[in-house]
Amino acid sequence: MSYWILHNMRPKQASYFEYAAWIETNNRRIDFSQIGDVEIVSEFRGVDHSDDADPPLLFETIVSGGVLDGLKWQYSTLGEVKRGHHEAVAEVKAADRSH
Repeated sequence: MSYWILHNMRPKQASYFEYAAWIETNNRRIDFSQIGDVEIVSEFRGVDHSDDADPPLLFETIVSGGVLDGLKWQYSTLGEVKRGHHEAVAEVKAADRSH
């Protein structure tokens, strides 16, 4: 497991103590959307739990509510999570139309 912080919106590897201090004073949210009762949240996790991911998986998008509840995607870069957020919104809208 490794710890990361965002420095000028770029991931930077950090010690646990640097990460803990950073997480207390910084907003990890990258994007948020709500479609009806469904929330789509994209954020910087700052902890890479993967053993072999290179580059590390530091960002994620999670769907809460609706038929896609619990669906989660993980990303390595800020650009990927921003694109992924928009793709998740499109998936939620498509799933909403099909039900």
